[in-house]
Amino acid sequence: MMARTRGGGRWALAGMLAVLMGLSSGGCSKRTDPGGAAGPAGNGASEEGQVSDQRDTLAERHWKALGSPSEQARRDAIAYLAQQGAQGDTIARLVSLLSDPSTAGVGKAQSGRIGSTREAAARTLLALGEAGEAALRQQGVAVLRAGLRDPQAAVREHSAYTLGLLGPLAQAAADDLLDACQDGQAEVRRAALDALRQVGVGNPRKYVRLLVHPDGEVARLAAELAALVPPVPAESVETLRQALRSTDEEVRTAAARLLVNLKSEAAPAIPELLAAIRQSYPPMLDPAQPTIFRLGADLAYWQALAAIGAPAVEATVELMQHGHPLVRYLAANTLGEIGPAAAEAAKEPLKKALQDPFADVAIEAACTLIRLGVAQEDARQLLQAAMDAPNAVALSALAALPRLGEGAKELLPQALARLESDNPYARYGAVGLIATLPPEQAQRYLPQLGQLTADREVLIRQQVAAVLQQLGPLAGPTASAVAQAWQREMDEALRDAWIDALLAMAGQAQPALEVLLQAVADDNLPVARRLRIIAGLPQAGGTDPRVVQSLLQLTQQKDTDVRVAAARALGQIPSLPAEAIQRLATMAQTDNRLPPRRAALLALIAAGSQAQKAASALQALAERTPPDALALLAQVVRANANKQTGRARQLLRTALSSPRPDLRSAAVDALLVLSPTSAELPDLQRLLAEPNPEVRAAAVQAIGHLGPVAHAAVPAMTKLLDDPDPAVQTAAIEALARLGPAAQAAVDKLRRLSDNPALAPAVRRTLAKLGAPLPQTPGILIRR
Repeated sequence: MMARTRGGGRWALAGMLAVLMGLSSGGCSKRTDPGGAAGPAGNGASEEGQVSDQRDTLAERHWKALGSPSEQARRDAIAYLAQQGAQGDTIARLVSLLSDPSTAGVGKAQSGRIGSTREAAARTLLALGEAGEAALRQQGVAVLRAGLRDPQAAVREHSAYTLGLLGPLAQAAADDLLDACQDGQAEVRRAALDALRQVGVGNPRKYVRLLVHPDGEVARLAAELAALVPPVPAESVETLRQALRSTDEEVRTAAARLLVNLKSEAAPAIPELLAAIRQSYPPMLDPAQPTIFRLGADLAYWQALAAIGAPAVEATVELMQHGHPLVRYLAANTLGEIGPAAAEAAKEPLKKALQDPFADVAIEAACTLIRLGVAQEDARQLLQAAMDAPNAVALSALAALPRLGEGAKELLPQALARLESDNPYARYGAVGLIATLPPEQAQRYLPQLGQLTADREVLIRQQVAAVLQQLGPLAGPTASAVAQAWQREMDEALRDAWIDALLAMAGQAQPALEVLLQAVADDNLPVARRLRIIAGLPQAGGTDPRVVQSLLQLTQQKDTDVRVAAARALGQIPSLPAEAIQRLATMAQTDNRLPPRRAALLALIAAGSQAQKAASALQALAERTPPDALALLAQVVRANANKQTGRARQLLRTALSSPRPDLRSAAVDALLVLSPTSAELPDLQRLLAEPNPEVRAAAVQAIGHLGPVAHAAVPAMTKLLDDPDPAVQTAAIEALARLGPAAQAAVDKLRRLSDNPALAPAVRRTLAKLGAPLPQTPGILIRR
C-alpha cells in the first residue's frame, strides 16, 4: 500500500493511483511502484504533473519488465499493464512484442513459468479482456504463426507454446502447428503437439501422417490426440493401415479409432485389424492365470470391425475359432453390433458357440443370435438355463439381457423374479437389471429393493445403494428403509453409499430428513460424510425450517470445512430468513479464516435481492485496499442485491483475467453461483491451465454449466481427463456429459478411464449420457 503524504494529511498519490487502477479491475496485492511515497502536497497543477511524470516512468519500467529474465518482474508487469487497460498504444505495443525473439532458451517453455517476451505479451493481451482477445485474433495469431518458421529453434518452440496458451483463439494456427510437429528440433515438436491439445487439430490428412512419423515419440504423442481429430478422408486408409502395423499399441489403437468413422470405406484395413487383435491377446488362455479381465484401448479394433459392417463379417466369424475365450466373446458381440448383415454367415458358428466351455462366450453367442433374429429358441433356452444356474453364471446371463433390447421382453419376468433367489449372484444381477428399466417399470420393484437394503450379503447391499442412487427421486418410497439401513450398517463405505442414495432422492427423501439432520450434527461422524450431507440438505429438506436452523448452527462449528459447507448450503435455500442473511453477513466480516468468509459472500450472492439488508454492512469490505478476493465478492453481493446484474458480471469478467490467482479463483466460484454465460467462456477456458487445481475444477464445472454452447472447450476438457488431481478429473468427466455431441471426441479417453475404480461410476454415467455406454462385458470369464 502506498505511504500516506505528509502535507495536508491527504493520500494524494495513493488515492489517485487507486482511482486509475480501479478497484473492480482486481489489482495486484503487491506494490508495483518502486518509487515509494509521494512528496508534500502543493500547487494542484504542479502535483498533477508530477503524478503524470511518475506514472509514465512507472509504466515504462513495466513495459521493459515484460522482457525481464525475472519471473516476478514479468508477472508484476502483466498485472500493472492489465490494470491500466487498453489505452493509447498499449494494444499495438503488445502485438509488436509477440515477435520479440527473447526467450529463456530451448526446452524452457514450461507450464507455470513465463519463458519468453512473446508469452508475457500474450498473457497481457489476454488479461485485457475483449480488446486484447480481438487483437490476438486479428493480428497476434498471425505474428505467432510466423514465429513457428523462425530460424531459431527457441523462438519456434516458444511460439508454439504461446499459441497453446491462446487455446481456441489460435484455431487459425492449427495447420501450422501440425507442420511444426515435423520440425527438426525435438523440443519444438513437443511444444507443437502439446499446443494442439488446446487449439484443436486442423487438417486430418496432415495429422494422420504424424502417426507414421519416423520418430516414435512424435507418433505416440500424436496418437494421444486422436480423440480430437475431425473425420479423416478415405484416402488416409493406407496411412492408417501402416499405423496399425506400428509396434506401439497406442498408435495402433489410435489408427483403429480413426477408421471407425470411415465405416465400409475402411475395409482395406481388415487384415491389419485382425493382425492387431491377434497381437493383443494370447493365443490360448493360460490355466495358471486368473480369468479376470478389463477391456482397454483394444476395444477400438472391435469397434472398427463393427463399423466396417458386412465386409468384416467373414473375418469376425474367423475370430470365433480363436483359442482365447475373450476373443471369442468379443467376436460374438461384434457380430451382434454388425447386425442383420452378419446373420447368414454367423448363424452356425454362433450356434456352435452355445456349447462353448466358457459360459460368458455361450451367453454372448445366445444374445447375438437373438439380436440377429436367427436360432432364437435355442438361444432363449440357453439364457433361461443360465439364469437358473446356482453360481456366477446366473449373474452373467442377467447382465447380458439389456443388450437384447426388445428381444429381452419375454425373459424379463423370469429374470426379475431372481430378486428373491437363494443364489446371491442371481440377486445381485437382478438388482442391477432394475436400473436399466424404464422409470414406470422400475417403480414396481421398489418394495423388493427396500427389503434388500437388509440383505445379508454386503455386495448386494452395495448394489442396492448404487441402483437407488441412480434412480434418484424415483426411489423416494424407499427413503425410510434406506435411513434404517444407514443406522444399522457396519461397513463404513456402505454407510456413505446409503447417504448418497438418500441425497439423490432430493425432496423425496423427506421421510429420512430427521435422520440426516441427526447425522450432520454428530461430531463423531467422519467430516467427509458430514460435508456430503450438508451439501445435499437444501435439496432433501426443501423449505423445512429445521434445515435452515441446522445449517445456521453448523456455521458456528469449530471445523473450517463444516462452516464453509454450511454457508454454501445456505446459499441454495430459495427463501432465506433475515436471521440467516444477518449471520452470513457477520460471518463474511468476522470469521477468523478466509474460506468461510468467501463461502458466506458466495451464499449472499446466491441470495440475490434478499441480501439487500446486508449490502450496507459489507460496504467497508467492498472498499478495502488493496482490493482482494473478499472485496471483489462483496462488490458482487452489493451489485446483485441491487439488481445490477450487468455490473456484477462485468466485475467477475474483469477478475477472470486478473494476474492475481485469488481474484481468478473467487470470480470462477461466483460465476458458478450466478450461472456462467457464453461471454465468459474464453476466460474460463484459459483457467483450465490454472496451476491451482481448485480453480481448474471450478472452471471445468462452470464450462459444463454452459452445455453444448461450450463445445470449443472439448479438447482442453479432454486433456484434463489426465489431470493429476482426481477432483479435476471427476469435474471434467461430469462436465463433458453436458457438452453435447462435440464431447464424442472424448469417448475413447473416457473408456480408458473406466478401469479406475474411483472414476468408473462417473465415467459410466457420462458415457451413457453421450450415447456411448461401456459394453456390458463380464469382468471374469466363467467356466461352466
